[in-house]
Amino acid sequence: MDYPYELQYRREPSRALEHIEVIDDMGFLLEQHRERKEAWVVEYAIGCAEDFLERRCVKPGTFLVTVHRLFPPDRREHVVTVRCQLAASEMLLASLAPASNASQQNKSQPRTPSTSPAAKPAANSLYLRTRLK
Repeated sequence: MDYPYELQYRREPSRALEHIEVIDDMGFLLEQHRERKEAWVVEYAIGCAEDFLERRCVKPGTFLVTVHRLFPPDRREHVVTVRCQLAASEMLLASLAPASNASQQNKSQPRTPSTSPAAKPAANSLYLRTRLK
C-alpha cells in the first residue's frame, strides 16, 4: 500500500465504533493549495464515508468519521474528523422493495452513483476538526 488510510465509523450519539475501513487512496493528497486543502479533505472524507456506508447497507443515521494516515511501522497521523448524515438512499429503498417494483423503478428512472442524492455530501455534514501539516 502506497497511501494507506484508516477510516473509523462511530454512530452518534453513542459514538460506539461500528466499522473500520483501511484503504489505499491518494485522494486526500490531491489538493495542494493551502487555502483549499482543508475544504477538499473534508469533502473527500464525506464522499468516502457515504460510499462505504452505502455499500455496507448500513441503517441511516449520523456517523462520526475519523481519518488517519498510516505510516510504517506503527505510526498514524490524524487527518480529519467529520460528521456524516446518511439518509435512506433510493438505491437501498429499491433493493428492499419487491422485485417487480424495483425493476420498474430502475427502468423508469435510471440512476448512476454520481447522480444519486446520497452520493453528494449531506447538507448538514459538519466539519469538526482537522490538523493538516
